[in-house]
Formats: sequence, C-alpha cells, structure tokens
Amino acid sequence: MPRHRASLLTGLLMVATALVAPASVGPASAAPCPPPPAADTSTAQGWIGYLAAHPKDYGLVVTDGRRVTVSHNADRAYPTASAAKIINLAVYARAVASGRITPTQTVSVNEWERWYLPIDGGAHVQALEYLKLPPLTGAPGSARPASLRVSLAQLADVMIRFSDSAAPDTLRAVLGDAGFDAVMRQYGLRGLPPLNAALYLGLIDPTLTTQARQQAAARRYHDDAGYRAAVFAAAPRLTALTTSAQVDRSYSQPARGLNRLIGAIADGSFGPGAPLARSILEYQGPGPDGSVLGFKGGSLIAPDNSVLTDNFEFRTPAGRISTATLLVRGLSRADYQKSNYAQQKLLLGLVRGDAATVAAVQCATGGH
Repeated sequence: MPRHRASLLTGLLMVATALVAPASVGPASAAPCPPPPAADTSTAQGWIGYLAAHPKDYGLVVTDGRRVTVSHNADRAYPTASAAKIINLAVYARAVASGRITPTQTVSVNEWERWYLPIDGGAHVQALEYLKLPPLTGAPGSARPASLRVSLAQLADVMIRFSDSAAPDTLRAVLGDAGFDAVMRQYGLRGLPPLNAALYLGLIDPTLTTQARQQAAARRYHDDAGYRAAVFAAAPRLTALTTSAQVDRSYSQPARGLNRLIGAIADGSFGPGAPLARSILEYQGPGPDGSVLGFKGGSLIAPDNSVLTDNFEFRTPAGRISTATLLVRGLSRADYQKSNYAQQKLLLGLVRGDAATVAAVQCATGGH
C-alpha cells in the first residue's frame, strides 16, 4: 500500500547541493562501460546496480533542458501510484487559469472525506494537521460540522505536499472529466486516471478486476454511508492481502508522457496554468544555492511487486531546467522497505547534471 511520501525531499535538496556539483553533460563516452555497482536499493549507487540488474522492471527518462540524456522503456506503461496526481494538478491549474473555477471556492470537509480511505500512509492525517483541522473521529463523510470547509487551493496543495488521495477525487468531483482529455492527448498519456478511491479499492478487493468495477465501487463508497463505514473499518487489515496481480492492474502510464507533462509545467510551455502548477510542485522553495525542485512521487506495496515512482523538475539559478521520471515495479518487499528514498538521491544527481552519475546510469540502462 502507499507509503507516506509527503516531505520526502525536505532537506534532501540541501544535502544534494553539498554533495553533487552541477556539471554540463556531454555525449555518452565511447569508452567501455565498467561493471555496474552491486544492486542495493538503500544507496544511490546501489540503485544504479539495481537498474542494471532489472532492465524490464522500470521506465526512466532524464532530460537536461536541451535533450534526453537517459531513456529506458520510456514508452512502456508502468504503475504510476501517486505520481499520476500531476495530471490532476495540471487539470486543476488549467481550470483556474481559464476562470472555470477559483482557488477560493470551498467544499465541506465531510465531502472531502467521503473519498478518504485510511490506507494512504498517513497522508490525510498530516494534511489535517497542516490545515489546522481536528482529526477525524468516527466514520468519514458525516462526522464534521457542515460549516467546516476547505478551499480548492488547499486541496490542491495537500494533494501534492502530502499526497492526500481524497483531495484529487474531491477536485475531480468539482471539475468533472472534461479537462482531462486535452491534457492526456497533449502529453501522450493513455486513459483517464481513475479516482484514487477506485485505485485503493482495487488494491484491497480482489473482485474489482476492471477499472469500471473499481470506479463504480469508488462512487458507491462516496455515496453509500453504510458501505463506506464498513470498508473504512476493514481497509487497514486488507492492505496486507494485496497481490502482485492487483498492483499490475493499477493505473499505469509511460514515463515519457509524465516526463513531458512535468517538463512543460516547468518551462511554461504547458500554457495558462503553468505558473500555478509549478508553484504547487515547488512548495519547498529554493535550496541554499538558489536551485528549485518540484516533484511528485508515489508508492504501492505488495510482497513481490512493490512500486516506487518519482517525477522531478529542477531549475538552476541561471534558469536551466532538467527533468527525471522513474517508474519502478517488481520490487521485493525487502528492497522496497530498505530503499529509504535512495532512488531520489540518484535522481537528484541526474537532474543536477552530475556527469559521472549520468554516464553511470547510461551504462546501466544500455546507453541513451
């Protein structure tokens, strides 16, 4: 199930500033590649070895602002987990820019929590704390005073900052599906993202074998207080039963499409809405050297098919923009649990343009 991935990189950019000096990246060396490091998901170097040892289990795209420097299985779909929330963010930001909605519009906290399942790694609990709202007691969807409300801007913020999974579903209930088609077509993404409640229900109920069934169950969860209360109570116990097949049925996209989308938000070519989306992705603000990182990641856990996903955009003080998108499936539970975000340190080296890191990853992935 999803591991909490809210402030994953808080402080990490500061560390990377000291450890990884930016360097321009030239063409991959013609020299023979050395043997890759031993596979070890607990270190950035070990992740290079892991990528070399598991060539079918991930998609990876890295750009340096001028060209693609690394591309591996870029057009093959892999489970996205919460990295797909960048699609919801893009649709929200474009709707604000067009005047369809305003960030100050509000919805009730009850409405927000009608989409909440307690298997999000603590994201919703942290979102409530951050917004200075009281913790949920009782079944979601009716436990709050009707006067307790949150703005659409707050929902968009906690959707990215804490990966709150009820927030995108609440925003989608306001926006509808109309804005998704244009974003999906523009960036080569395939199939509308499901409701996050649908994704979660598909992971805890093996009978929900199609997206249509999962979507129907999610709407029932929202609308049917009795069903919602029963599932809410049982969900934490059911997460331990998630199978590899259920993870493989979860929402998937190619790394190239997600990379193109975050790159367009970063460089402004997304058009109206890009500055708003970028400000939400870059909530951590500048690092000590003035560089800025925006990101969205995600994770799912199953015994032999855990998932880690990350989508980065990085801007230097001089304005150079680079991106990195990594979608990994097939992790063992042990490799997942010891990763401790080491893959993000590797991605930071790539987006900061560390020539040795780029060359090592090019070798590990079979070249550009």
